Amino acid sequence: MTETQAPYFNPQPKPTRYENKKYRAFVRSHPCMNPKCGAAPPNHAHHVDAVDGTGIGTKPNDLYQVPLCWKCHRLLEDGLLMIEKEDLLRAICRLLAEAVVKGIFEKGRT
Repeated sequence: MTETQAPYFNPQPKPTRYENKKYRAFVRSHPCMNPKCGAAPPNHAHHVDAVDGTGIGTKPNDLYQVPLCWKCHRLLEDGLLMIEKEDLLRAICRLLAEAVVKGIFEKGRT
């Protein structure tokens, strides 16, 4: 095997996921972020996979999630509902800022 071939045979370890049950519950306590729906909580916490470069079979970190009702969640997963990436990122930032203010990420509490 030559030096140029070696990188093709070097498998990379799967990255570790950040999980936080308290933050997931916090996200589910918000109304559906689809502006045409706005269903009251509790809702699903949809993980946005376009954020941290996750691949097939790899769930994104818990930090990258938005609230969606079960109908909108299913439609989005099936490709029948389109939500702009910028809207998803805005919602993620808004939720993270609110969670920090409310102390969701206090050290030692997950």
